[in-house]
Amino acid sequence: MEMVEKDGITSIALFWGDLSAAVQEELLKLLGNNGNYDVFPIAEIVYEKEEISCQELS
Repeated sequence: MEMVEKDGITSIALFWGDLSAAVQEELLKLLGNNGNYDVFPIAEIVYEKEEISCQELS
């Protein structure tokens, strides 16, 4: 897993090695085995944090 934070935006990349053996096996069945799954991210989650101050909650 690789997490990068920049300008309030967080990006989390999930790689083949981050997955359990069971999930790797299922993905190989679905996607085939001729991909570069160990080099490129399988999935990427990107989100922006919203900052809330105590005043805004009152």
